[in-house]
Amino acid sequence: MSSENEKPGISVTDQMRAESLEKISELSRSFPSLAEQGSVKEWDAVALDEWAASGMPSHGQRLAAQFLLRVWNQHEKWQCGKCDPIEAQGVWDSEH
Repeated sequence: MSSENEKPGISVTDQMRAESLEKISELSRSFPSLAEQGSVKEWDAVALDEWAASGMPSHGQRLAAQFLLRVWNQHEKWQCGKCDPIEAQGVWDSEH
């Protein structure tokens, strides 16, 4: 049984993971404050978490990273902390 959307030679699980990576990468690129952050150019949740927890990013950048990490895996205990959407709304500009 194969779906018409299934790619030959790729398992459904691998295809779903690839689609998830594509979607989170697209979402991450929509945050102007993270445009130059390498871990969003080539999605790497662990690297983004480490960077966001390092103290190097601005407050708004850390909030954007927290948001993306929560979308990626809401059950993971990320080093950079939990996303607070109310706080983010007060910090982010309209481009975010």
